[in-house]
Amino acid sequence: MRHSQNARGETTPFSGADEWRKIHMKVGKYVTQKFLSARSDKDVDGKIFIIDGVFPEIINGIEKLCLRLKGLEKPLVLNQTNISTLSTAFGDDTDHWVNQKISLVIVTVMFNGSPTEGIQIKVVR
Repeated sequence: MRHSQNARGETTPFSGADEWRKIHMKVGKYVTQKFLSARSDKDVDGKIFIIDGVFPEIINGIEKLCLRLKGLEKPLVLNQTNISTLSTAFGDDTDHWVNQKISLVIVTVMFNGSPTEGIQIKVVR
């Protein structure tokens, strides 16, 4: 029987391939993402947030607009639909978006011709 070492430095028995598969099946919960994602942040669905800031970010070589929301650690990268929603409601000057209330809703969207889950912004009046 092999042994492995946990984060506290304790040695634990490791019985082989079956144990290895069990460990790898749970790896997803340890992977963190820098930005909000419909796939990994389902708890935001239907909740109301206040916009704390708007900033640009280079993602894969492309400048994207992002929102920082009060109460959330990760920012939201804005797609064209969400930018249009915010600019229609609050104007083209992103300074006017700060302190506005929005809700986030997880919806099915088309991305590269395939349906996938995305985060859509709804304005709260």
